Amino acid sequence: MRSFQLTLAAEEDLLEIELYLTERSEMATDTFLGDIEAACRLLGEHPGVGRHRDELRAGVMSFPVGSYVVFYTAEDQAVVILRILHGHRDIPSVF
Repeated sequence: MRSFQLTLAAEEDLLEIELYLTERSEMATDTFLGDIEAACRLLGEHPGVGRHRDELRAGVMSFPVGSYVVFYTAEDQAVVILRILHGHRDIPSVF
């Protein structure tokens, strides 16, 4: 069974998401961060469930979680979470 790891950029994305959501509702923040963690665990166990995003970079896949998208690569021992971005962002410019 694979696990998942967050890149520094993904950790920073999560911090930004947490700060943004906490201004609106702490309860919603906890729920959403739990949803993100559950999605990352799912990707670690089943890395093929996402959408191939080779137009961004070879080997990148994505998986939606609410209004956000988790971008990742499947490595030998773990899924590497590259970024967690809002779906309305200019995603190609980030990559």
